Amino acid sequence: MSRAGLQIDVLGNLKRPGETPDLALPVVAVAGRSNVGKSTLLNALLGRHRLLRTSRTPGCTRSIQLVSVASRDATFVVADLPGYGYAALSRERRDSWGPLIDGFLRGSRRLAAVLMLIDVRRGPQREEQDLLDFLDGLGLPTLVVLTKCDKLPRSKGRTAVERMKGRLAGLETYPTAAAEGDGLDALWRAIVRCVQAAGTAAAGTTPAPRNPPATQGGTTKMADDPHRETFLRAREAAQKGRHAEAIALCMGILEQDPKHRGALDLLGFAHFFKQEYATAEQWCRKTLEHYPDHAYGRKGLGLCLARQGKLDEGLVELHEAMRLEPKFFDPYWDTAVVLRDAGRYAEALETLRRGLKERPEMATRARVFLADLERKAGQEDEP
Repeated sequence: MSRAGLQIDVLGNLKRPGETPDLALPVVAVAGRSNVGKSTLLNALLGRHRLLRTSRTPGCTRSIQLVSVASRDATFVVADLPGYGYAALSRERRDSWGPLIDGFLRGSRRLAAVLMLIDVRRGPQREEQDLLDFLDGLGLPTLVVLTKCDKLPRSKGRTAVERMKGRLAGLETYPTAAAEGDGLDALWRAIVRCVQAAGTAAAGTTPAPRNPPATQGGTTKMADDPHRETFLRAREAAQKGRHAEAIALCMGILEQDPKHRGALDLLGFAHFFKQEYATAEQWCRKTLEHYPDHAYGRKGLGLCLARQGKLDEGLVELHEAMRLEPKFFDPYWDTAVVLRDAGRYAEALETLRRGLKERPEMATRARVFLADLERKAGQEDEP
């Protein structure tokens, strides 16, 4: 297992609560108190000088930085969360980051792990403990990373690490010294293990269509598709957030094969995640003109309509996706999300439970969402 030859792309920043893209790749979120050495550690881990911002002023980063990482062992997205807890910052600025971090951790559907960075010299302070409790409540896999181990004499460093491991019993703990490279290989192996586990779990969420169209394009099986390489490049670009590139590649495919289902699907996906919902709706409708029983297309159309405020129309399409592919879990989840956002908690809860009845193996993924809906639906019933 090696970190040599990493391919890294900067995907951009998230600055507003609720701005949580449904990333196709597993996500590794990195959290830590301001001045814990987070950017320094990530730059050293990924072998790229100044890939992620560092500053002499702790707490200067006020957005979530997204970077895609591809290696021989795993492909995933690193989400560098804003630092928190630095006393010199105004309370208003610190509190403004809370919803951003909270929303991202709750809303990201493919979180493979959260790296919780703690300065070995100081140990977990109140903010760290609160965040650890929060992550435990969400059921998220958490790796504790002890930073700046080289700032202590060797004998004191070993004692401090053992003391921290004792205080953090039950959590995987990795001592590191970014400047020296100490501990980075062990941390990388742990990250890859979590990403691979998340990829295996996600593979189980993709349904086998009941009556799939016989072709990936208009007339050709995927293995024989003359546009296969272009489509795979477009899909990779979309997965890494390069939506304009994916759109251009798909448009090139459709010029030669107007019924290419993969390109049609991907155009809807790319425009949706650019928040161009009306355009995404048009591509979903174009897909359904050729493939009216395509559950993924129905699901996409339903979400596009819901995001444009046409909730009832969107629910019709989402329910049709459930009817077409009862084992396709995403329509149940997405319907529950739009109903929750509309304040219709009991309906959202009933929908999610229906999905779990069809796909009971998704219970772990849905545990936190289910508990949240049960609580809110219970509050609705209170006099």
